[in-house]
Amino acid sequence: MSRNPQYSLAVPSPSQSHFESIPFLPSSPLLEKHAAPSPHAPPQHKLSCARLFLTGAALAGAVWGVLLLLPTPQLVEELSDTPLSVSVLSTSTSAPSPWTLTPAPGASAIPLSPAALSTTCAAVANHTMHATHLGQRPTFLDPTSNLTAPHCPGTLTFILPAAPHGLAEILLQLFTAHSLAAAQNRTFHIDDSAWAWGRLSSYLQAPAHTADAACAPPPRAQLLPCPDDAKHRVVTHSLRRWVFGHAFHHRFEVATAAGTARQQRIWELAAAGMARFVPADAVARVVEQRVQALGERNWTAVAVRRGDGKTRTWRWRKGWLPVAAYFHAAERPVTGKGVLVMSDDADVYAAPELREAEAAVVSGGGVMGGWRARDMEKMSREEKEKVGREWLAELMVVAEVATEVRCMGGSATCRLLGVGLGWERLKSGWRDVDGGWGWKGVQW
Repeated sequence: MSRNPQYSLAVPSPSQSHFESIPFLPSSPLLEKHAAPSPHAPPQHKLSCARLFLTGAALAGAVWGVLLLLPTPQLVEELSDTPLSVSVLSTSTSAPSPWTLTPAPGASAIPLSPAALSTTCAAVANHTMHATHLGQRPTFLDPTSNLTAPHCPGTLTFILPAAPHGLAEILLQLFTAHSLAAAQNRTFHIDDSAWAWGRLSSYLQAPAHTADAACAPPPRAQLLPCPDDAKHRVVTHSLRRWVFGHAFHHRFEVATAAGTARQQRIWELAAAGMARFVPADAVARVVEQRVQALGERNWTAVAVRRGDGKTRTWRWRKGWLPVAAYFHAAERPVTGKGVLVMSDDADVYAAPELREAEAAVVSGGGVMGGWRARDMEKMSREEKEKVGREWLAELMVVAEVATEVRCMGGSATCRLLGVGLGWERLKSGWRDVDGGWGWKGVQW
């Protein structure tokens, strides 16, 4: 698969980057205030945002930025439902007792299931919280510390889940985890061998770099889900509470700000990760053609989520947010060239409020009532990938040509659009019509 440099999707940078206070993150065009325009871009499009996902393939040269797709064939592997045990190695009362993680007696030497990974982290959190309450900071003896060469700073392996979780939420986790690995000076790896949505390369292409062989992750059964300072960590959807939860927000939120501004550093993590992938050629071609057809980059986009989407507005708690609310809740008229629509519900395009609207992508992948997880479970891999590519193309088109986006802030697609718009357009043109709570990152 060849790269398409024209639609490599770089996210516009914030005018002031809070990453300046995080010295271990290298510079990138995402974080520069005045990035040079792409020499591949046609004169009429500078691609400020359908560069959204990922210009920086060339920027991931540092060893921590490496992204590898593990070559395991797609299959259903055996997983253990027995979590690891917290083992205290001393009973001394004069000093904090060191502790470690060990397999439960009789447990199989196979990777842990998502539930077992989460249960392990719950046990670790309980142990460390109890020690903190006693005023202790016991030493963690890491069983993974000697599994690779001493000079390897550590690894983080992101496992794309086998359960049919939403594509937008998983990609937001993936992008944020990539930058988190950078912040922790780890090499980053992906395992998509059992992903419900197929292969990542069907949607996005990882930077073409090879990791130091000495820093390849150990076998998956030896990876630890926690604590944070484990040398070889695994991250997946079931661990989002432990990876992107309270401790993560305590570290990265801007404590002196409120609303969306409070999330700027977390937004930058997601945006920096997004900027290191490029879209698959099949997606990039659709985006290029549609952006050229739409012309002027001055659209008001309406992203209507149905399916398994949940509204936060009390009035509509038992159903879906009506299309009219996308116009009334914004409390401002539509400006610019017109309305652009993306939705997982094919019926939305016939709504009276959208009679004059344009579809973001002509062959949008919506179905009656929107997509639900149970629908995805019945689809073949090829059908899922087709739906996923159509959704990704819609997302990229909207992020490229819209100056304003109206969507439900609880929807992962809405939050991912907020990343793709860039920080300045997020602040000025991203409208949460379902409560107005402001932009948030990974939901945990």
